[in-house]
Amino acid sequence: MKSLVEPTLEIADEPEAQVVTAAPEPAVAQSAAPTLTLEHALYALVVLVALLLRTINLGALPLMAAEAAEAWPAWLAAAQVSAPAAPEPTSALLYGIQSLVFWGLGATDLLARLAPALAGTALVFLPWFWRSLLGRGAALALAVLLALDPWLISLGRTVNGTGIAIFLSLLAMGALWQRRVTEGALQRLRWERVAAVSLALLVAAGAQTWSLLPVVIVFAALFARPHPEEPGSVRVHPSSLIWFGATLILGATGFAARPEAIGALSTGLTAWLEQFSVASTGHVAWWPVLRLAIDQPLIAVFGVAGLVVCWIDARGTADWRLPVFLSVWLAWGLLLWLLPGRGVDVLPMVSLPLAIAAGRVAPRLITPSLPFGGGLELFALLTVQVVLLVASAIWFVSLVDSAVYNDRFAVTAAVIVVLMGGLWVVFGFWSGWRPALQVAGLFYGSVLLLLTVRSGLQLSQPGDLMHPNGYWESVTSPDIRLLAADIERISSARRGDPHEAEIQVLLDPAPDPLLGWYLRSMRALRWVRAPEMNELQPPTDVRAPRTARWPLVVAPTQRNGELQLPTDYVGSDYDTVIFWGPSLLPGPQALDGSQVSGLPAGELDRVEAQRQWTDVLQPRLRWLLYRKVKESPVAATVTLWAPR
Repeated sequence: MKSLVEPTLEIADEPEAQVVTAAPEPAVAQSAAPTLTLEHALYALVVLVALLLRTINLGALPLMAAEAAEAWPAWLAAAQVSAPAAPEPTSALLYGIQSLVFWGLGATDLLARLAPALAGTALVFLPWFWRSLLGRGAALALAVLLALDPWLISLGRTVNGTGIAIFLSLLAMGALWQRRVTEGALQRLRWERVAAVSLALLVAAGAQTWSLLPVVIVFAALFARPHPEEPGSVRVHPSSLIWFGATLILGATGFAARPEAIGALSTGLTAWLEQFSVASTGHVAWWPVLRLAIDQPLIAVFGVAGLVVCWIDARGTADWRLPVFLSVWLAWGLLLWLLPGRGVDVLPMVSLPLAIAAGRVAPRLITPSLPFGGGLELFALLTVQVVLLVASAIWFVSLVDSAVYNDRFAVTAAVIVVLMGGLWVVFGFWSGWRPALQVAGLFYGSVLLLLTVRSGLQLSQPGDLMHPNGYWESVTSPDIRLLAADIERISSARRGDPHEAEIQVLLDPAPDPLLGWYLRSMRALRWVRAPEMNELQPPTDVRAPRTARWPLVVAPTQRNGELQLPTDYVGSDYDTVIFWGPSLLPGPQALDGSQVSGLPAGELDRVEAQRQWTDVLQPRLRWLLYRKVKESPVAATVTLWAPR
């Protein structure tokens, strides 16, 4: 097995290599300067694409409530500010990283998301270390899938420990594999220490650690022990245990700067258990399957096919470890999907093993070996398939946009789809079934890849209220930034400084992390359970304006009725959190008896079918196709009260 620092190509098989081996000095010089290959360039390109997808407009959207619950405590620690009943971080590692970033570089939405974005980008390069396990083509295909994965892109742009935990778990498994296949005791020891450090940081990474640790344990049980025909050792060097313990202490204490972060270990475990409660998200049982179909159509199809291919390949080599590992991982992920809660953090537990399996089948579709010499027939077939695909999409869009259900649109689209399948059957009889399956897989794989890229952009880039993607059960309204800007404007006008105004923010019943994060720059902010009247009395100096020292008050809008504020106060409402999910799509409306009385049976059936189309089917199809809804999502609001 070649070392990773050696060139990708087998240089020892070339004639020039025979001369190099006879001269020690040139050989050393050549090994010290690895040759760049096309494979290196492709990995660099994939990593660059992943970096762009995870960092473009990274700070455009305001932090969600769950993100603010992680970022705000880190800022409080960095700024040495306290808040009553502030939320506890669930990731000790992220808490330590963010507190250092905020202390050294300042606090912004972009900097809060920087660590997960970099971890998500580094994740894409990890298949490089799995090449000897998966194959070079499969590893490169897996890197592409990880770079374009909509869920990984979204988690990589989110302030939580899930993306970091995924990176560390795959790094640990890659290090364990390299430890087994690398030649040389020193190299194996280095990979063993990489695995120890990765596992230690994984323990401190957050709630999803407890979902990923069983996967790492299964991988170690299957692959850490060498195959009977392969050399290797399973003994752990004592120094690796020291590396593990020291790294765990550093990761759990904010690199020894935040000893209080160690409490996040138990908080993360509690958060992991709580995410499986019914009240955590309220998603229905079919929600994860729906997200897989609309966000990940490529791996939903080719992941299953790739898993079947893995089992078929294992039958020929008698090495069942890889298909067994992927099947156990997939079963574990499906179990997490079936548990109540069904949050977005558990979705990659199914997509990751399917992506690895899809990577195994992808290289077999790229270079189909057709039995005839020319490619004109293939070009004609693909051109006809593209035309038919566009035609079927046009008829389907016409059906969805039609106010009245039209059978002709649906039947025409179905006939075109059947015609497409018939052409593939004819091509199979003519050229052979294996080439036909390869070309069909490449064609539909390209289509599904484009749909996957589209889903990734929808989940990661800013949208509007009438086009909700429904991935997160709640998102933050841009009004939260307008609230902070208005408070700074009032403070500048009345105090001469944008951050000096006195503000009382009501607890409801604990501090709102969104308000805490976006009002963090206000130096005179106080958290109260009710407006304190002693602060609302007019100044004793009659020459001063009557409202000179009255504070601003921020309160949840539903509590405005219980506030006892002077009549000089005026309020303005701001949306904070917007709630929407596919389960909130409208259901069937009851028919008015006066509208259907006296109608014959056939006409009544037609009216009922039209009602089902208008009230149920069309809204769902419009959301699936356009992510478009007719009614604005529900929003939570706060009111800013300011004296005139």
